[in-house]
Amino acid sequence: KSGRLHNRLSPQLPGIIGEHVPNLVRELLTSRDLEIDAINHWAIHPGGAKMLDAIGESLGFRHGQLDVSAGVLHDYGNMSSPTTLFALERILEQKPRPGDWIVLIGYGAGLSVYGYLVKV
Repeated sequence: KSGRLHNRLSPQLPGIIGEHVPNLVRELLTSRDLEIDAINHWAIHPGGAKMLDAIGESLGFRHGQLDVSAGVLHDYGNMSSPTTLFALERILEQKPRPGDWIVLIGYGAGLSVYGYLVKV
């Protein structure tokens, strides 16, 4: 609207994301024979607090594992799928150790879900 991105999101979206993201994470980790505990950093598209809560719950995250993404949401809001790169930038500013694993997860139009597994 008025030259700006405008999406109308279903209230069912957090549940859908919470259902499908674990499958994507499992695929990413299986490709490198990793377990979820091997991931040091998570750069997740913070589509909203309910989205982050659903992902955290579905992946069994401990307190604090979504702090980077929640901080980006707090500071900038939801900027669509590129928001994931803002979370990655914050992780890189923290100087991860060589060998650390980072999982990036984003979603976009038509509810496409994508992910990347990166080794520092």
